Amino acid sequence: MDSKIPGQADAALYSDFTSLSKLKAEASKDKDAALQQVAEQFEQVFMNMMLKTMRQANEAFAEDNPFNSGEVEMYQGMLDQQLTMELSRGNGFGLADIIVRQLGGSDMNPETLRQALQMPGDDQQLDEAVRQGESLNEALLNLAARRVAGSSLDAVTQISEKLSSSAGAVASDDAGLREEPAVTSAERTSEIFDSPEQFVERLMPLAEKAAQSLGVDPRVLVAQAALETGWGRSIIRDAAGSSNNLFNIKASGGWSGDKVAVQTMEYRDGLPQPERAEFRAYDSLEQSLNDYVQFIQNNPRYENALKQSGNPVAYLQELQRAGYATDPEYASKIERIFSGNTLAAITGQPQEG
Repeated sequence: MDSKIPGQADAALYSDFTSLSKLKAEASKDKDAALQQVAEQFEQVFMNMMLKTMRQANEAFAEDNPFNSGEVEMYQGMLDQQLTMELSRGNGFGLADIIVRQLGGSDMNPETLRQALQMPGDDQQLDEAVRQGESLNEALLNLAARRVAGSSLDAVTQISEKLSSSAGAVASDDAGLREEPAVTSAERTSEIFDSPEQFVERLMPLAEKAAQSLGVDPRVLVAQAALETGWGRSIIRDAAGSSNNLFNIKASGGWSGDKVAVQTMEYRDGLPQPERAEFRAYDSLEQSLNDYVQFIQNNPRYENALKQSGNPVAYLQELQRAGYATDPEYASKIERIFSGNTLAAITGQPQEG
């Protein structure tokens, strides 16, 4: 008699030590099949870690919550494990295929990586990323990361909505016994951009106003925001909505406004390192641009950048020298967007350079 839960594969049981022992024995018979299972299990471990990180990002909202307890956290952990198994069924997110190709000795060239990650609509995003200065491998890996985050967020959002509905029902039943003050979270304006054209058309009028204060070409600000946010598709957000942070300015230096804490990638000694950081949150995109102007003007280390405001390339290089970003290619990436076909076509202005 088969004791498996219907639809549940061996690869989904990465935390089952019996299954791991069986896998070890099978590896001596069929290494290729065992490698595929190990890769699938590693993909699940990765996704489970990602879900834990997402839970940690919401810990601040759990404080003083009457529906939060050790038991709830235990069941959330069980739920995350089940989510991991559900999300990894079938082809998963492509990470397992990449691992198999690499460890199995297959040629891990960019085209192989592209095929492993391919989904409808990916080509357009990849080509756009490459045109804007990313290497193909960098663009592919970024695309995979966004897909993992997006798919997992959808699943978690659905479950969160169900939990919220249940919590609301319990609160209604208990309303006759006690009254609690309503706790509301001020939602920020969230704008969605489906294309670079939408992003530029929305941002250009705001950038023109901000650019006058700095003395820079407004397209420089648009190009910098495009790099920081992936043409508006990857603006940092939290439960209250979009942070509207177009330039990924961190919440340091006496910042007293709203903050958004997320996992980010910083370059240390030329190597990317994952870090958790707090970023400023704004009520609107216009507020973000205005704060960027003040941030540059009021910070002495950007004095040389302001002196070069009339020269887009020199301005960006001075920003990088002053430590605006840790990416050693930061200025050159913005320069490629600024002088590229995409921005020129949208704005109707000739290419720079």
